[in-house]
Amino acid sequence: MQDLPAIGWNRQNGLAFDFPLHDSLSYYHIDLIGRLRNTYTQDDLSLILQVNAPSGVWFRDTVYFGLIHAYDRIWEDFRFSYCSKVAFAQKGVWRFELWHNMDTDPLKGVLAIGLSIRKEDNGKK
Repeated sequence: MQDLPAIGWNRQNGLAFDFPLHDSLSYYHIDLIGRLRNTYTQDDLSLILQVNAPSGVWFRDTVYFGLIHAYDRIWEDFRFSYCSKVAFAQKGVWRFELWHNMDTDPLKGVLAIGLSIRKEDNGKK
């Protein structure tokens, strides 16, 4: 998780997460996680995710999430399943970069965004 500025998340300020991969024979599950302040009133969150392979090859994806708010809390956490049974073909450091893709800039009310990558229990290639 990376904290975002209290004044808001500017669209041009991406977040980067490095994932050192040592086991390219297993499958992985990727979640996007975050924390929203109770003042975040939008019913969705749209992000741009760029995945950079150790070789320099990259791809981008737009990720859109609908939100259900619990306004009686100071903040609310979320976890969205992005992909499961992901096979990383190369060992080395994979970089994941995130930008917000909302109409509002800076985007206010997002306290932190993160990435969770975990090895799936049942999967060897």
